[in-house]
Amino acid sequence: MPFVLRIEMLVLATVVLFTVFLAIRQRKLLVRFALIWLVIAVGMVFAALCPAFVIWLCGVVHIEQASNLIYLLGLLVLLFLSLGQTVLLSKQSDQIKRLTQFISLEQFRRMCEERDHGDR
Repeated sequence: MPFVLRIEMLVLATVVLFTVFLAIRQRKLLVRFALIWLVIAVGMVFAALCPAFVIWLCGVVHIEQASNLIYLLGLLVLLFLSLGQTVLLSKQSDQIKRLTQFISLEQFRRMCEERDHGDR
């Protein structure tokens, strides 16, 4: 694995770690989502410090260049993160819809009760 790629991975992992810790500290990122990014950053540091493992993995999956494997793994990780976020967004959208319906029905019920009490 080229030395420049290893340095880039270490720098990027450092930036990710710093950004994640800063976002947690400012309460912009939940810890459960931060753990995913921390695992990714640690994986990048491991790959940069242990290129023999990456080269071995290249042989296992029949990829000639370690940099191609790194980019492929990065693409796959981001794809799965995107899928997970889409599932979460779908669930939250459904919850918002149900909560909006519940609040509307509750407001209608209160309005009807107030109207019935006003008629007496």
